[in-house]
Amino acid sequence: MPVAAAVAGLLVWQRELVQGIGTPQHRALVLYLCLHGRTSCSVLEREGDVRSVTSRFTEMIDAGLPIAKSRGHERRRDGTLRAAKFYEVTGPSPQRSLFEAA
Repeated sequence: MPVAAAVAGLLVWQRELVQGIGTPQHRALVLYLCLHGRTSCSVLEREGDVRSVTSRFTEMIDAGLPIAKSRGHERRRDGTLRAAKFYEVTGPSPQRSLFEAA
């Protein structure tokens, strides 16, 4: 799916978030999360063309983007479980909306 079509299909707050990101690598990662939801680091490394996924997410979280990191398990090719990091876009902050509405 072309990037423009993918962005057009997002919710308004997701579209604004993706369009407001300056670097192509950050934008690609956030767009993937908006389209696919909670995703493991290994999937993001495999599906995206982004080096150092963990570093890119640390940069975005430090910059205040609404991204959450969690831990869980995912299956290896042989069917066994392994520990994994997951990322997801958490959405607009309700507190921020509260203050902006006042």
